[in-house]
Amino acid sequence: MKNYILSFLLFSYSILFSQNIQLINNIDKSIIPYANATYFYNNEIVGGDYTDINGFLDVKLDKKIDRIEFSAIGYLNLKVNLPINTEKIYLLPTVYTLNEVVVTNNEKYESLGLADENKKFNLGIGKGLEEVLFIENKYKETLIIKSFLFRIKKVNNKIAVKVHFYSLNPNKFEPKDELLTKNIIYYLEEKTKGIVEINVQEYGIELPKEGAFVGVEALGVVNEDGSFEDEVDYRKDLLSFEVNYAINKPISFIRNRYKNNLWESSESLKKQLINIKSPNYPNASFGIKVYE
Repeated sequence: MKNYILSFLLFSYSILFSQNIQLINNIDKSIIPYANATYFYNNEIVGGDYTDINGFLDVKLDKKIDRIEFSAIGYLNLKVNLPINTEKIYLLPTVYTLNEVVVTNNEKYESLGLADENKKFNLGIGKGLEEVLFIENKYKETLIIKSFLFRIKKVNNKIAVKVHFYSLNPNKFEPKDELLTKNIIYYLEEKTKGIVEINVQEYGIELPKEGAFVGVEALGVVNEDGSFEDEVDYRKDLLSFEVNYAINKPISFIRNRYKNNLWESSESLKKQLINIKSPNYPNASFGIKVYE
C-alpha cells in the first residue's frame, strides 16, 4: 500500500511540474516539428529544447524558467510567459514568395567550399549546437544550389540535424538572415561516416553573389520513427565533424543556441587548440554543389 501511495505521489508530482505543449501552424493547423524552444529566466537564456516530430514539447516546470521563445524557419518568433494555460501554441507563418524551383537537365555542376579537404581532426557538437562555414561565390552571380555536403567521422546513433543557409552580415563577417523558408531535416543513420550529401534542389535555394554560410544544427538522438529518445545522454548526442586547416582565414562559426546564442568564429577555436601546430585556422569540412 505504501509503495502504491508513493508511486501515485511521484506520478502526480511529474504531472504538476511538467507540461506537454504542441506547436501548431496558425493558418492551416498543421504541426510544426523540430522547432526551437529557448528557455529564459530574468531575460537570460537558461536552456532550451526542440519540439519532436509531432510538434510536442515537454516543458519541465520545476526548472527556473519564466519565458519560452518559440522559433521555426518560415514562422514569426513567439515569446510566451510561464505558466502556459494552453496545450497548443500557434505560430504565424511569415509571408514570403517561394523561389521558383529550377528543373534542369543540366548535369554540369561544381563543388565549392572545403568538403574535399583532408581532415586534420574532429570537432564534436551536441544537441543545440550549430556550425556553419562561409562559402564564397567566385562567379559573383546568383547560382542554384544542388546539394550540401559535409564530412563526419562517425555516427554512433541515429541523429537528426537541421540544415541552415545564412546570408552574410554586411556590417560584420558573420551569419545574418536565414535564406531558407522551411525546415530541411536530415537523419544521419547509425555508423554513417565520410562525406554526407543532402540534395536540396527541390527547395530552390540560391547562392547570393557574395556567398553564404552553410551548415547544420544538431537536434539529438532519435528513434526509428523520428521521435526523440526519452533518455538524454549528451555523449550519445555528439556528432563529430571533420575539420581542416586548408586556408588561413577563420570562416567557420559555431554557436550554442541554448547557452548564449552568439556566433564564435574558428579564430577562438584556434586559440583553444594551442597544442595543434598550424599557421592556418580550423574550419569545418563543409561544401556545396552549384549548377554552372
